[in-house]
Amino acid sequence: MMKKRTISLFLVLFLFMGMLPAQALPSVPVVTEPVYLGSEAEYQTTFETMFDENGLRKVFVAFNSKDGVLYQKHGLVNKYGNFVAQPIYDEIQLHTAYDLAVLGRGSSILPQYFIGGYTQAVRDGKMGLLNTRGEEVIPCQYDYVGLPSEGMCRVLNRIGNTDNYYLGYWNLEQNREVVAPNKYITFAKDPMIGNYATSQRKPEGDYYAYNDFIEGYAMVFTSMKQVNLDDVYQATIIDKNGKDVLGKTYMVVRPAGESDDFSFSTYPQKGPYLSFQENLTIKDREYYAKNTSRTKSKDTFTGYATGLVSPEGVLIKPTYTQGIFVKGACSMLSDKLNLRF
Repeated sequence: MMKKRTISLFLVLFLFMGMLPAQALPSVPVVTEPVYLGSEAEYQTTFETMFDENGLRKVFVAFNSKDGVLYQKHGLVNKYGNFVAQPIYDEIQLHTAYDLAVLGRGSSILPQYFIGGYTQAVRDGKMGLLNTRGEEVIPCQYDYVGLPSEGMCRVLNRIGNTDNYYLGYWNLEQNREVVAPNKYITFAKDPMIGNYATSQRKPEGDYYAYNDFIEGYAMVFTSMKQVNLDDVYQATIIDKNGKDVLGKTYMVVRPAGESDDFSFSTYPQKGPYLSFQENLTIKDREYYAKNTSRTKSKDTFTGYATGLVSPEGVLIKPTYTQGIFVKGACSMLSDKLNLRF
């Protein structure tokens, strides 16, 4: 009985409070200025970590289209809330192999949007290159754009529905496309030369990729095919104006197997020099199987002989079967026979 009476008293009190005029109720303070849960210094420290080393932050803005679909566009703002790059991009993101520790930021919590002052951006499905001022230094008109190497950027367009691409180049200093992506080809968008242990980093901090400019020149392919699981290319070398400095193509073999792939030290091109191959056949060669001296055999072997060419012509004829080292360049071979002659 007492319990029912208590509940009734609470109901009467609740109804009575609801009939009171608004001014009779205790007022709730209205906050018009932000309240920081900490010191001003702590707030500034937290605020700073929201922006990259250039004082920029990537943000997105959502747009509701007429058909009811919500679209998200990306832009870059500075610490004052001003757009440096307008929110018109499908994506603003680095597409390259890099290591924050190498950039001196291994322990940093700052976001990483740029390397060497540039980043890739996609607008309306096509990629271009932005600088830290939000300018499209390469217009968004390609399927892929690589980060600069010696001021030159690879620009790629996909070949039909394949995984291969036409390769061209944009010269940032000249602010123009010097090689249109319609003649040379490449097998991937951004294949790093070697791996993190065997490659080499550019001065900007990312790693060299196939067909990047190295010492003023780049190796480019006119065709590629597979022969006995090896990737076989026809290659030449171009300068920063897109000129073919060799005047003809030469065979370059990329051996099968990840462990036999090119490292930076064995990459076939350095400057205007190209290490190339020709097919080699050794007939009726007598040999012993490795680790035994009792069994002697005779057979015919096929493989590759390596030479060296430059704009002056063939410097070393393709005679050597274990590669040629010149200025750090060597050609890897695929005929790794478990034999001794």
